[in-house]
Amino acid sequence: MRYFLTIILCLFNVLMASAQLTVEPDGLRHSSMGKMEWVVRVEDAKTKRCLSGAVVEITTTPDKVLREESKDDRPIRIAPSKVTCDSITVKVSCEGYETLEQRFPVEPFAEYLARMHRRVQSRDGVLERSIYSGDKGDSRQHYTVVVNDITGQIPMAGAMVEIACDEGDTLRQIVNSSGFADLTPNKRIKRDSIDIKVSYVGYKTLQRRFPVEYTARYEARMQIDSTAISAIIVQGNRIAMVQRGDTIIYNAGAFKTMRGDPLKNLLRKMPGLEVKDDRLYANGELVSMILINGTTLFGRNVSEAMRLIRSDEVEKVRVFDEYDRMRADKTDTLFAKKRRVVDVKTKRAITYLRDLSLYAEAGMFTDKGIDNKYESVVAVNADYSRFALKRPQLLSHMRVWKNQDNVLVGRTQPNRGAQFNLAYNDSRGKWKNELTAKIDEKESESRQENVYFPTEEFLNRISNQSQSTLNRSFDVTYMGSYAMRIKNRHILSIDGGVSYNTLRASGQNIVKNEVDGLATSSDVKNRNSTSGYKIDLRLMYQTRRKKNQKGKLQASLGYMRNDGGSDGWRVDTLQHSTMRQWLTDESSAVSDNLTAQFVYNYMLSKKMTLNMSYTPTLLLSEDNHLAWDQLLMSVDKINTYHYRNDRLGNVVNLGLNIRLLNNAFTSSVSLSYSNEYLMRREYLPDEYRHRQMFDAVLPSVNFNYNKGAWRVSAMYNMSMTTPTIQQLRSVIDNSSPLYLSVGNPELGEMMNHSGHILLNYTDVAHATSYSIDAWYTGKIKSIADKVQYFSSDTFLPEYDYTAVAGSTLTTYVNAGAVHNFYVVMGLTNNSSTLQSTFGFSGKYEYTQNPFMLGDVESINNRHGGQFTFNYNSGFSRVVELNLMSRTNVSWHFRDKSQLYRSISEYLNASLRVNFLKRMWVNFSLRYDYYNTTQQGMRNESLMFDGSMAYKFGKNDAGEISLICNDIFNRGRKFNVGVQNDYVRSVWDSIFGRSIKLRLSYKFNKR
Repeated sequence: MRYFLTIILCLFNVLMASAQLTVEPDGLRHSSMGKMEWVVRVEDAKTKRCLSGAVVEITTTPDKVLREESKDDRPIRIAPSKVTCDSITVKVSCEGYETLEQRFPVEPFAEYLARMHRRVQSRDGVLERSIYSGDKGDSRQHYTVVVNDITGQIPMAGAMVEIACDEGDTLRQIVNSSGFADLTPNKRIKRDSIDIKVSYVGYKTLQRRFPVEYTARYEARMQIDSTAISAIIVQGNRIAMVQRGDTIIYNAGAFKTMRGDPLKNLLRKMPGLEVKDDRLYANGELVSMILINGTTLFGRNVSEAMRLIRSDEVEKVRVFDEYDRMRADKTDTLFAKKRRVVDVKTKRAITYLRDLSLYAEAGMFTDKGIDNKYESVVAVNADYSRFALKRPQLLSHMRVWKNQDNVLVGRTQPNRGAQFNLAYNDSRGKWKNELTAKIDEKESESRQENVYFPTEEFLNRISNQSQSTLNRSFDVTYMGSYAMRIKNRHILSIDGGVSYNTLRASGQNIVKNEVDGLATSSDVKNRNSTSGYKIDLRLMYQTRRKKNQKGKLQASLGYMRNDGGSDGWRVDTLQHSTMRQWLTDESSAVSDNLTAQFVYNYMLSKKMTLNMSYTPTLLLSEDNHLAWDQLLMSVDKINTYHYRNDRLGNVVNLGLNIRLLNNAFTSSVSLSYSNEYLMRREYLPDEYRHRQMFDAVLPSVNFNYNKGAWRVSAMYNMSMTTPTIQQLRSVIDNSSPLYLSVGNPELGEMMNHSGHILLNYTDVAHATSYSIDAWYTGKIKSIADKVQYFSSDTFLPEYDYTAVAGSTLTTYVNAGAVHNFYVVMGLTNNSSTLQSTFGFSGKYEYTQNPFMLGDVESINNRHGGQFTFNYNSGFSRVVELNLMSRTNVSWHFRDKSQLYRSISEYLNASLRVNFLKRMWVNFSLRYDYYNTTQQGMRNESLMFDGSMAYKFGKNDAGEISLICNDIFNRGRKFNVGVQNDYVRSVWDSIFGRSIKLRLSYKFNKR
């Protein structure tokens, strides 16, 4: 089977590289006689009426131009006798209109639509006051700004309106979906004039001074910036992308999706956009917000926006950078960092959305479970969400399941549970509130077989683990914030929250080891009950910069407290266990964290500012744990402890921010000095005190260039990580008698280095995005594991403990450097010929990890290469094909000696077909192949899933489906990894083929 799939994949790659396919544009005719004909329709962009007297010129070769003039309201038809080139240039001109010109690939028959805009005589638009104004006797001043395009017909939702009142006081507001912005000063304006500024991406900025009125209405008509906008010629409604300045606009009609698909399926077909783990990335950068028609309907909930907006509702998608609009009224944007934003324009206005999704399913596995019985599959799921402008957001999720992993393509271990989540968010006005609650219960079973390959310590080792867990938890969290102005020059804000959580856990862990014929085992049962609360408060003060003021001060104070405790027991029930234990545990932990920050910004010039900050921190924590040995009826000194851990830190930072090239280039350079003073006191099991100082000088550099089609960023950062209390405590941890661990009081700080380079270029004319992404992370004086294996019972006098035969002891030491580097080069392209989206990427990765085997330091190295191919079809609305192929090759070394080489192939193919309008068939094939030069490390897995569904009700709200997972019953979970001094292969015990029946229904209101 493996060779058959490999041959198919190779043939597919050869055909894709050599074949030339011709796909007819939507709604266009094709001449079967081989005669070429082009149709050009010229119309006014405002009235949509055809223009007469327009001249169309089509350049086929440098010395041949076809020219026709429109006589009436009929389209122009041009029939060339012969064309030998692969592209043509279409130029449309008409008196009184802007000239359009653009290049297109040659097609046998094509229709072109030219929408002409009237020529505006050297003006940036209109900003004027309306005829009326309010009564000067009004108690409060109020201004209304109406923003439209130059025609006065299209509202410019999302435009920024700024009104400069008194010195240092500026009102800011985002224009709503109707094109209005209402602004009210907090106090009466003393000046005799105000400055109004209106800006919008891709349009010329309007700015004008007006005399002060108590109540007035202003109208702004925005003119397109001709230097930052590409020609508006649409080829058969299939042009995929347009660039206006730094904004990329995708035409949703050029990307076909199937009926009822969510926005997520549409976005992943667009070049430069990528959806991973419910997160959206645009040109390699994380998208912080999805706007709907310029409004923050979903807030920062990107995943819900991609799920609830249907792809057939979308007209176009804009990608651009902007300042955080949710804080535009109180943020000094002079040197603030912009965020990546996606604005989805829908065919009709959406200001309210409510969704209730229900589904239930039941079925059976055809394989027997761990208890040698046939297992059932049961699941009930309910999701409710409500999003509305100027109303609170509400989301809830309820799920009850048994042996269900909630995905079509996947496998599961025995598990069952119930879950309920609730989230309430109210961001209206000055008060902002967020409440979340979560109830969770999970029970699972798993079984693993681990094979360790020969090392210097042992020739053969096999480990079998069987684990069962039961967790019940409850969490509730409230977060709130409030901001107010003091005398219009100062801002005071309060942020805080409180949370409470409980956890009830129980489980059993059975471990059986065999090393060179020596067998050891343990069977540990445990039960634990914990509860605690957390308080987090932050108070921030900042001054607002006056018009000519160069300095700005900001100060904040934060306090956080964690308080919790637990009790339970742990018992080893195996009669022939290596070390029987029966411990009753009781513990308490409390910590107080106080943080302050003082920041001062000083403007050296309009393009440069100096930042200075000082951040002191104080952490006070205390842990107390009592373990009572029920067998010996005495305190277990190994697992009993009482200690305090106090940390005092100081960070001083000096930075410089620079903006050049009309803010297209930004950079920041900073240098910090950080020190941390550690005071540790232990009372049990022994009296012990330790003081230690950590300090370092930490540089940081950041460069960004965003202009037009180019996005370039580079970053280098250095930080310090101090050891944790668990890594420093010299008390042995024998909660698992076969896997012992102990800390090292002599550990030093670890220095972290990280660097990132991102280059992205978007070729709008060819609907292609190119990217180079490189990352480096390194750790100097890294904290590594030092592992010692005991082949017989060994007494450890430094810990007053006897390690049993077959156990290992892990300690921590400062070792050599850890290095991790990778670079990815890729491109995504939307082919107009194949009407599909392709993605290619190549990756090289290098990792280095040191470890200690006894007193000898060794290093594991890995070189790896990866090639990935993605294909998402877009040629049909009733058939969708997705392909993904990922090939990995790697070389593993230890101290310059090769351990093994490996090669793996992952192939995923899915097919969806919609027929008879309401019938759907889904197929998914996943093939995994893994092989190495190390004997016994080879695996092959084939997962083939299928389902048939019937949709019913209005807008296909209901669905009944029959699902079969792992039809061939050939799935197997397998993992190989190099860990310190051994190579481990892991096989997980999991279910196979299953058959399920699912019923779902959606109650949706827009």
